Amino acid sequence: MKKLFLLMCVLLGTSAMAMASVACPVSTHDNYLGNGFSCTIDDKTFSNFSYSPSASGGAALIPPSGVAVVPVTTLNNPGLLFTGGFGVISNQTQDELFGFTVRVNNGGNSINDITLLQLGTGFTGTGSASIAETVCLGDTFANGCLNGTIVTLSTVDNSTLVKLSDHITFAPVRVIDVVKDLELFGGPNGSAFVSGVENQFSEVTPEPSSLLMLGTGIGSVAIFVRRKLKV
Repeated sequence: MKKLFLLMCVLLGTSAMAMASVACPVSTHDNYLGNGFSCTIDDKTFSNFSYSPSASGGAALIPPSGVAVVPVTTLNNPGLLFTGGFGVISNQTQDELFGFTVRVNNGGNSINDITLLQLGTGFTGTGSASIAETVCLGDTFANGCLNGTIVTLSTVDNSTLVKLSDHITFAPVRVIDVVKDLELFGGPNGSAFVSGVENQFSEVTPEPSSLLMLGTGIGSVAIFVRRKLKV
């Protein structure tokens, strides 16, 4: 009985430690850029955040404190939304480079789909707003994606093409590294703006047979505990 009590205490302690993980907050991007910062959404951990802005022609240089980060908590599709006053007019350019890593926590569902969204976007005249995203599936760019696969996604809004979303499916992986480049050009006589950039990472959901096995396992544990309590 004493051993069973100790086992239950260990399990409760482990659960409490898992629950103590920092949930991704709604905050400005500068609070995500701290050394070693990581946070969780669903069963995924987001870390290694980076941000590099540039601008020319008098366009505003958007600092990390001017970018809001909003966690996307849609069931089985966790992700991140970056919002800010991204915009240019004639003869201006603006470029924002974002980066982060997504890892599946132990026992979590692997990722098999990525969606890229360009939100609140528009242009006039020769203006153009686009996002180019490079992704390492199964590894990180820290080692050049040596053991992973590199794929790309893109969106654009200008006079020749309107493509505000892109997605890709792939064999399930447990880690993904993302680098996205938001570019805005005013051209000689135009303007462009974007209010948000979003990624969602779809999960591999358990098959009914897997759920049945999980339920059977939980039931077996319950029977074991009940028998021990009667001893």
